[in-house]
Amino acid sequence: MGRPVKEGLRSFNKPEEQELQRVVKATSERVDSVRRAKALLSVAAGKSRTTASQEVGLSREGVSKVVRGFNQRGLDVLEIAVGRGPRRPTRARNRRASWPKCSGHRIEMRIRRPPGR
Repeated sequence: MGRPVKEGLRSFNKPEEQELQRVVKATSERVDSVRRAKALLSVAAGKSRTTASQEVGLSREGVSKVVRGFNQRGLDVLEIAVGRGPRRPTRARNRRASWPKCSGHRIEMRIRRPPGR
């Protein structure tokens, strides 16, 4: 016997169901969006969250989070959150490490200097 469901999936309206079907069939959609849409359709079809998670490649907790997010935000749950996704390279990553602009003698003196001077 499985765990009791804390939060059930609300029913889809017709445009939501059509959009979920479109996302699942589209070849140009992000893989994570397709998995979330498949999870919602599986749970709506009456499958357990464990079964849905195994079918789509998410954890059971991941499916529960998608369901909870859909109940709160609707189809926005298919999009990735702001700040997530690939990082753009920054100038600091491209810059090489550089030593301070002083001679080797000065560096030696700084290393040998007793603390407090």
